Amino acid sequence: MYAAYALALIGRREEAVKVFDEVTAALGNTPYGSISGFLGRALQLDEEGAVRHVTPQLEQAAHWVEYLGWFLADGYALIGRRDDALRWLREAVERGFINYPYLSKHDPFLESLHDDADFEELMRQVRRRWQAFEA
Repeated sequence: MYAAYALALIGRREEAVKVFDEVTAALGNTPYGSISGFLGRALQLDEEGAVRHVTPQLEQAAHWVEYLGWFLADGYALIGRRDDALRWLREAVERGFINYPYLSKHDPFLESLHDDADFEELMRQVRRRWQAFEA
């Protein structure tokens, strides 16, 4: 799943979709199988197909695991579902995903949110937490 995500990040979307499909086939309706199916369809801008993969089990896992919420935010942003993208991004941030530089500037899948006032406000909160973080 992470290899597929990395492929997508470097612009090799067709390869990423193939790997996401393999993970989905292998893992079925588990959270990782579902998020793989979701992201694979989102990369193809297939809103209906993507949303079909968002299961109650995936949503529950995303409430506990910050990067699953972030992946949901990415996929929803890709398919133009702003409110869902922001809801899951907030969830990821609440769970501790506060990599301000990445979220605000470098995550290409969140690009459609960059001019959104709610996204900008969330990024101000993330920036404060990022700057206050002590490793």
